[in-house]
Amino acid sequence: MATSMNINQSSRNEPNITELKEACGSADLATCFKFLFKSDLTEEHGFLMRMGDERNQLRSKAEKFEATIREARFRGPFNDKAVDALCCLEETHLRMLDRLQVLDGLLDETRDGIIEKGRHVKLMEFDEGLSDVE
Repeated sequence: MATSMNINQSSRNEPNITELKEACGSADLATCFKFLFKSDLTEEHGFLMRMGDERNQLRSKAEKFEATIREARFRGPFNDKAVDALCCLEETHLRMLDRLQVLDGLLDETRDGIIEKGRHVKLMEFDEGLSDVE
């Protein structure tokens, strides 16, 4: 009965660990952490692909805006309304370029995180191998 009480108290005090153990199907904390990192790696790869697609779509749109701006400048001279519209187009294009830089930074950070988590998983697997020998 004391064991049951300890398990219930542990569940209340460590809800994240309890949830992780249930998802992993193991009570071994090292196994649970490895499971967590492997699951997170899978999510990171998916995030990287989605954000890469978003970045590529935005880049295509920015390139099209840039081509439209070049064409409009070549066509000139404009009436006042067209000049205002061209200024708006240029401003929007600059904002897109800023967003592209942010997305490129996010993608770089995500790639670095994937490499880091991969090292963590390898370390956990190495440690696991050592404990099997002992």
